[in-house]
Amino acid sequence: MFLLKILAFVPLFFAFPNPNVNWSGGEHNAVRISADGRDEIINQCIRSGLEVRYRYEMRICRHRILWADYCGDERVVIRSLNFDPISESYRVVIDRLGDKEPAKVTTATSLEKALGTVTTLTSPPLSSLGFNSSDFPQNRSPFLGVRVIADCKGDYNETIAKISNFLTLGLVDVGSFDSGWVAFSLAP
Repeated sequence: MFLLKILAFVPLFFAFPNPNVNWSGGEHNAVRISADGRDEIINQCIRSGLEVRYRYEMRICRHRILWADYCGDERVVIRSLNFDPISESYRVVIDRLGDKEPAKVTTATSLEKALGTVTTLTSPPLSSLGFNSSDFPQNRSPFLGVRVIADCKGDYNETIAKISNFLTLGLVDVGSFDSGWVAFSLAP
């Protein structure tokens, strides 16, 4: 049974979320970030009674000539989803790390609505994320770096997951998947 649980997580490696970043509205001061992955893998994780967690990492950077790009501090938003069998609803927790506000907890009756909340960051204004446009002038070609890390948290043996990650030289990570950094140009 234990081996069956471990093998259930192997397809998660192939379900990389692809972050899509677009302007939200016509004013170019807010963005919409969505992480599109394979929904059947996420559904399998939820049906197994485990928690799905998406970690959105964002940073504003600027290109530098003949040197590495300069990036500001990272802003992190974590959204998690799990099924509550008692109330037969989906519990969604939204938390922005580093702020003084507590995490927001909501419930949804359908999986589609809950997944939409977890996999999409709707219109976070860049100023609300703590980014200041004066620090990144337009003549230096600023861009927003976005990274999405999704994982299925729960009842699997972390030692075996670490061993498989080590033996495959990091190619197989049973517990999570990472999109890598995606650049979105902030120049108009």
